[in-house]
Amino acid sequence: MPTSKKIVIVIVGIIILLLVSIFVRNILTPNEVITNDAPQDSNLAVKKITVQEKYNDGEFTLYGAIVTERPCEDITITDNSLSSEEGVVVLTVNTGSPVKNCDAIITDQIFEYSFEASENVQLKGLLNGNPVEFNRIKIPSDEAFVNPIGYTKG
Repeated sequence: MPTSKKIVIVIVGIIILLLVSIFVRNILTPNEVITNDAPQDSNLAVKKITVQEKYNDGEFTLYGAIVTERPCEDITITDNSLSSEEGVVVLTVNTGSPVKNCDAIITDQIFEYSFEASENVQLKGLLNGNPVEFNRIKIPSDEAFVNPIGYTKG
């Protein structure tokens, strides 16, 4: 048998072995779902906070609810509206429990917060240091806010 035929047979044999090994590996390996490599910790997932917003003469008022682990947790909100780039305001929302004897009951805490900004401001946010998105519902300035409990799922 000529050498060139032997080389072709060896190459074809190697290709067949590779294909068989790939086939066998796929059959014997369970199917895996490839997901985001980030941990699935609920504190790391981007959360949404639904807020009703009113705008009147350069002032925004936000009204909404945040889910907290305890009903006695305080909600503090700060913004960078005075030092921010034009058109973007970052709201920093923190929850904390100053009371030591407070039962762990997941609760919707209602909040209201006002800040100065242009009417078409972009809101960015942090909730306890993690990114948060705002689901914004515009309310005419002469109408009352609606109880936000139930809107919090966004």
